[in-house]
Amino acid sequence: MPREELIFEVPGPGTWTLDNGHIPVPMTKFVAGYFDAVVGEGMAGSFADWGDFIQLKRATVNGFSYQQVTFVGVPPGSPDTPSIDHPDVRERVERTFAVHHNKLWRVKTRQWFEEVKPKSLETNLSLASVDVEGLDYEVLIRHIETCRDNVISMFLSHMNFNGTGILPAGLLIDLVSNTTDLSAEEALSLLDGASPISSGRSPEVQALALAINADIAASTVIASDTDAAEIIDQLRAMSGEVGVAMNRYLLIDGHRIATGFDVTSKMMLDLPDVMLGVIKNAVESDESDQSLEADILARFVRTKVPSDKQNEFDELLSDARDGTPIKDERGLYQDAWALGILRKALLEAGERLLTQGRVHSVEHFMEAGWAEMQAIWLGDDIPTADELETRRTNRMSLTWRDAPSILGPPPTPPAPIDGLPKEVLKWNAAAQAYSRVRRGTPPGDDAPDLVGLTANKGIYEGIARVAMGDYDFRNIDTGDVLVTSSQSEGFNAIARRVGAIVTDTGGPLAHLSIIARELGIPCIAGCKNATALIPDGARIRVDADSGTVVLLD
Repeated sequence: MPREELIFEVPGPGTWTLDNGHIPVPMTKFVAGYFDAVVGEGMAGSFADWGDFIQLKRATVNGFSYQQVTFVGVPPGSPDTPSIDHPDVRERVERTFAVHHNKLWRVKTRQWFEEVKPKSLETNLSLASVDVEGLDYEVLIRHIETCRDNVISMFLSHMNFNGTGILPAGLLIDLVSNTTDLSAEEALSLLDGASPISSGRSPEVQALALAINADIAASTVIASDTDAAEIIDQLRAMSGEVGVAMNRYLLIDGHRIATGFDVTSKMMLDLPDVMLGVIKNAVESDESDQSLEADILARFVRTKVPSDKQNEFDELLSDARDGTPIKDERGLYQDAWALGILRKALLEAGERLLTQGRVHSVEHFMEAGWAEMQAIWLGDDIPTADELETRRTNRMSLTWRDAPSILGPPPTPPAPIDGLPKEVLKWNAAAQAYSRVRRGTPPGDDAPDLVGLTANKGIYEGIARVAMGDYDFRNIDTGDVLVTSSQSEGFNAIARRVGAIVTDTGGPLAHLSIIARELGIPCIAGCKNATALIPDGARIRVDADSGTVVLLD
């Protein structure tokens, strides 16, 4: 539906806020069919597990995702504050004590690295290895269903680890900012280098780079000026370590969604030029370890922390560093990967339907809902090829700026729950400290349009590549500036090609901000209207020291 015809109805009582970081353009009907229910279920379980006092509901309106946050113990959407005596509140108080007494974040960290991550690798590798082109017609639709179920399972598991890095990091930030003269933002620098995978240097690409550098023939192939897809095929076909490493890289990194959170987002297999650039970068570079500077900073900060708090500082720093990689790893090894595997199966289905004349484009099949897909596969002619094309055109013509940021009454933060134990108040304050750093202090309404939050300092000039909607990521050359609204951890591979990042959503702890710090490149987050006011191809100066962007031509 054209934007002028859109009607945004409030999905229920209370205030609903737009999630423009994860969903900057409308979702496909396919993804919208499971997204709200899965995120709602996953977040509800996460809040209960970690002893949080809030509840969350999600709703899709015209393809855009809205969320509503209220306290437990009151009806969803209510601005009221519950009583400390409400059973749900008492249960969360008890759970909060258990979380901190048992240091649940340590339990979850071990669980991730020892159980969940290996199992996710096993499951996704198995599905990625399926030769979808060789599947019978009926088997392919069942495989798509299996892949869809896997995406949902991976999303739910992803949210189970929400507090793993947040709580120890929040406690660390709270301790440092309250016992020293350092700010919360400075305390955040203690975690630099803790998540190397966020920089796009996955274990798979590093293993591949080592194999190529040890093989003269492979080194010759990758240095050639042959087409990127041809070079990748040659490396894949090589015997020995190079072929093994290349095939594993393609199964894992290659199948990972790299540009968003939908099945229409591109996976690395769709972007051979970008993929080859990542491989070449790993082969040619010997980048510094960001954690070394963080170690030096940690020794300095420790001297400022009161002596009776230094052991606590050591433990929290260790826990926060251990948990930080999970923030991005759970997406990269779970849902972003699973979504790419699903996309590959849907592309194969689209190819077959295109051959039959049932769709106008391979990608158009993904505009159908799941029930519609199954009906089309059985021969139904509704929705028509024209309808699917129209859905695609309309959806890609919209961005989050076409949707109201708030549905319902203006937000009115409820008063704190009265009577909470002092320990719970302290722990809540730590979590809030993390949230404040994560969001930052956004520029006021009267601030210039191209002013945002410093996510990583530095000054850089380059060509802006404004990646929104159906953007062709092959346009991004080494040294360009990535300008986007999406906050997907899958951007880490693309981010390796750029010299700076500007986002008009998110804050200092959003995915792209973390990626920028790991790469050591300037980054400005929450730079309002950046994707609207910066033309694609314009030369810009990113002054992340001051949080400003300047158009140079």
